[in-house]
Parts: sequence; structure tokens; C-alpha cells
Amino acid sequence: AADDLIRTYRLHDAVPVDLSPVEERYPQTIRDLGPNAPRAFAVPPLVPDGAAWVVIDSNVWARDRRILYAHEIAHLLLGHAGSLRVMEGDGWLHDRQEREAWALAAYLLIPGRFVELDDTHDDIAVRCGVPSWLVAHYERHVRTGW
Repeated sequence: AADDLIRTYRLHDAVPVDLSPVEERYPQTIRDLGPNAPRAFAVPPLVPDGAAWVVIDSNVWARDRRILYAHEIAHLLLGHAGSLRVMEGDGWLHDRQEREAWALAAYLLIPGRFVELDDTHDDIAVRCGVPSWLVAHYERHVRTGW
């Protein structure tokens, strides 16, 4: 599903990756979620063939919204419907889902050709417009398998 998204919207043609074309499939809403709410969350389709969408807190810095948007899209692509409910009941499952979603978000935002150059995490991060910890996450999952 991620490769289809990358191919369909030509996400890896330029860096930093522009996710705005993906909003056609996964609309994004920016709103004030309040002090005790998550910074972002994905809403899976509520009916068969319905639309999924992503909600991001308006208090999140604009530069971080793209990364959170990719992370929430990853939850949808991975079928993590109901992650907010899981968080309350099973911390281990929630942690695993978060690691998977960050890995897939990194895959969406970092074209593989940059990781193959064997540059430092900081160099790749600057080129791709992501934090270096996300590059490290990407490399760790490439080595261990998705």
C-alpha cells in the first residue's frame, strides 16, 4: 500500500517529500484539540468504502505537521484502526503499532536513494526535511526488515 501511494503520487520524485497530493485520499484537518488530547490521530473509514482522514492539533508547529501526517497515514495503511482504544488497554501492542507507524512514515518521507548514499543521519535529515531520529528509525527497520 505504501509503495502504491509513493508511485501513484510520485512522492519520491523530489525532496522534501510533498504529501499534499495524498490529501486527495486522506484529507487532513487542522484544529485545536485541547491540552489533554493527542497531537494527531487518524480516523479510519466509518462505513465500507468510506473516507479516512487525519486530524492534527493546530498547536503543532507547521514544520512538524508533515511528519505527523505521514505517521497517521501509516497507521491507516497498516490497518491500525482503533489505536486510541488500544492505548488504553494494551500498552505493548500500542508501542509496537507506534514503532511500525514511525517506520512506515520514515519510508514515505525518505526516498531510499538517500539512505543508500551512506551519508550521515544529519545529512540525510537536512536533505529530506525530517529529524535525524527518523532517519535512524528508517535505517533500523531496513536492516531488521519491515
